[in-house]
Amino acid sequence: AWSLVATPTRLYGGFGHKPNFAQAFRLDNGTSGTSVWKFSTAGNVEKVALTPDGLSLIAGGHFGTGQLQQQVCTGQNLRGLMKLNAATGILDCSWIPQLAPFGNNYNGAWDLDFTANHLWVAGGFSRINNVKAQNVARFSLT
Repeated sequence: AWSLVATPTRLYGGFGHKPNFAQAFRLDNGTSGTSVWKFSTAGNVEKVALTPDGLSLIAGGHFGTGQLQQQVCTGQNLRGLMKLNAATGILDCSWIPQLAPFGNNYNGAWDLDFTANHLWVAGGFSRINNVKAQNVARFSLT
């Protein structure tokens, strides 16, 4: 596990080094930690963070930024950042930023943090969606 986030009822994690995935576990049914959902990726999920409203899980890592490709949502490449429904693990196809450059396992989103109105992303990248962003980027939550 590279990253964990807990709520009173769920534990969310980013995992990697084969197999690679984001996963949610129940914390409200005794001590078993039953899996709720699992989303597999082509590369490590290195950081997970819940949105302030708790409805979405943002995941960052080097999935899709190295040698391995992963296409989702009818042909979009998954490249270092994604948003999953926190309850179901379903990928939000309306928010799949493209971290670049592609082809280097040291590229990706390594840290995520929220302020009142923004998501901050830090890591190894020079562009996101073809916009220059040298290792730090900010996304609006509104």
